[in-house]
Amino acid sequence: MKQMMNNAPHQDFSRTLLQDIVDGVPMCVFWKDRESRYLGCNALFARDAGLSCPDELVGKTDFDMRWKKQAELYRADDKRVMDSGIPRLGYEESRIGQDGKTIWRRVSKLPLRGAAHEVIGVLGIYEDIGERKLGEQARLESQDRLREQKEFLASIFENALDAVVLMDAEGVITCWNSQAEKTFGWSRKEAVGRLLHETIVPSRHREAHVSGLRRFLSTGESSRLNARIEIIALHRDGREFPAELSISPIKTADRYEFSAFVRDISKRKRVERQLAEREELFSAIFKQSPSGIELIDPDTLRFAEANPAACRMLGYTHEEYLRLRITDIQADMDEETLVAAVRQLEVSGGATFENRHRSKNGDILDVEINARMLDMPGKRLLVGVWHDITGRKRAEENLRIIASVFDNSQESILITDADNAIIDVNPAFTRTTGYSREEVLGRNPKLLGSGRQDKAFYAEMWQALKQDGAWRGEIWNRRKSGEFYAELLSVSAIRDEDGKVQRHVGVFSDISHLKEHEAELSRIAHYDALTGIPNRVLLADRMRQAIAQ
Repeated sequence: MKQMMNNAPHQDFSRTLLQDIVDGVPMCVFWKDRESRYLGCNALFARDAGLSCPDELVGKTDFDMRWKKQAELYRADDKRVMDSGIPRLGYEESRIGQDGKTIWRRVSKLPLRGAAHEVIGVLGIYEDIGERKLGEQARLESQDRLREQKEFLASIFENALDAVVLMDAEGVITCWNSQAEKTFGWSRKEAVGRLLHETIVPSRHREAHVSGLRRFLSTGESSRLNARIEIIALHRDGREFPAELSISPIKTADRYEFSAFVRDISKRKRVERQLAEREELFSAIFKQSPSGIELIDPDTLRFAEANPAACRMLGYTHEEYLRLRITDIQADMDEETLVAAVRQLEVSGGATFENRHRSKNGDILDVEINARMLDMPGKRLLVGVWHDITGRKRAEENLRIIASVFDNSQESILITDADNAIIDVNPAFTRTTGYSREEVLGRNPKLLGSGRQDKAFYAEMWQALKQDGAWRGEIWNRRKSGEFYAELLSVSAIRDEDGKVQRHVGVFSDISHLKEHEAELSRIAHYDALTGIPNRVLLADRMRQAIAQ
C-alpha cells in the first residue's frame, strides 16, 4: 500500500481511490505505522475523533487524541497484532466519552503488510455498538427481572399460607403448591394431571362445578369468579371441611387457565361457632339474670343498655330506661358526686359497693352494685350489675335488734341445736350460772342439773316439747360454784318448714329469792314466832291431810 501511495504516477489516483473506498465503509477505519502513528482514516473516524477531516489525523498518536487516557492500552493492542501478525477480529472494548459516558465499540485489527509481506503497520476497523449493548443490557436486565419475578412468584406460590392450585380449561390440575398438599392430602406428583373436581370437590357438587366451568368458557360469565366465597372441600381421606375459595381466570394467547386460592377455615368456623354460642349464652344471662345489668357511657352517664331485670325492678320500659341517665335513678348521690365516682372507677377498674336506687314510682331500693370498666373496640363502657338488697337490709336490721335484745336481756337465754348441744348463751346466762360462753359451747345443758328432778320430770318436759313445741315450769339447777338455785324456765322448739326440730331456746329467770320469800311466809304462817313450835294452822293442815289419806 505504501509503495502504491508513493508511486508518483499513480499517487493522486490511488489516494483518492483509497479514501473513497474507506469513506464508503459504514464503520470507522484507521491505519497506523509501526510506531502507532496515524497514517490516515475515513471521514467517519475523523468525526468520531472530533476532527474536521481525515488529514488532521495524520502523524498523531493516541496520546494526542481525546481518548489519551486509554492510549497505552490501544498501543499495546496495536503492538500485539503487529508483532504476532495475527488479526484480532470482532472483540469489544470501551472508552469514556467526552460526556463521561461509556462508549462501546466492536473492533477488528489487522496487520498491514508491505511488498515483501513484512508488517508495516496496523489497520483498524470499529463500529459503535452502544445501542446494541444497551439493548443487550436491557434484555439481560429484563431477563434478570423476569427470572427474579419468576423466583419471587414461585416463592410466593410455594410458601403461600393458602393452598394455590392452577387448572387448565379442561379442569386438569397443572400446579399444586405445598400448602395444597397439606390442605387436601394429595402430593404434588399425585395431584398434577388429575381433574380438579374429582380431587377436591365433594361428589354431590361436582356436576355444578363442571357446568359452571363450561358456562364460563362459552359465555364468559360466572358469579363465582373473582370473588371470595365459602365452599365445602374434600380431603383425600374422604372427610369434608369448610374452605374459603377465590378463583380467577387467566387469559392466555388462545385459551383460559384458572388460579384458585383455597384456605381451610375449619378452625375459624369452630371459633365462630364458639363465639356465637358464647354470645347466645351471654345474651341469655343478660336477659334472664335476676340481677339488674346496665351498660353506661362514662362520658355522658347515659344508659346504653339495660336488661329486663333492671327495667322490672325500677318499673321502667326498656325504651324509657335507655332515655335515662344514672342521676335519674339515684336516691342520694348528686351529679357531681356521681361523676367523681365514675372517674375513680375508670382509674381503679372496678368496685363493689352499696347504694340506693329510686324507682319510677318513687320507692327507694337498697342495692348492692358490682361496677367494672369494659374496654371495647372504639369505646369504653361502665358495666353495673346490681341486685335489690332491701329485704336483706331489713332482715339485717331485725337481726341487729334481736341481737341487741339477746345481749341486753335481763333473763338468761340458752340456745341448743337439734342434738341439744349448746350453741349460744347470752351475758345474763353467765351472770346467773357462773359459766362463761366458751365453757358451755358444745356441751349439754345437763351440766346445770341439780339432781332434784327425777327422770319422770324430764320425760314429761320432753313429751310436752314434742307435742306442744313448748314447756314452762319451775326447776332447780346448780351454778358453777355448786350452789343450787331455782329458776322459772320456758323452753321452745324451733322447727324448719318440714317440721323437723332445728333449735331449742330456753329462757329462764333466777327465782331463788322468791322461793326464799315463800318459805319465810310459810314459816310465819305455821310456826310460833317466839317459840318456833307449830301452831294451830299447821296442826289443822296436818289433820286434814291425815283425814284425806
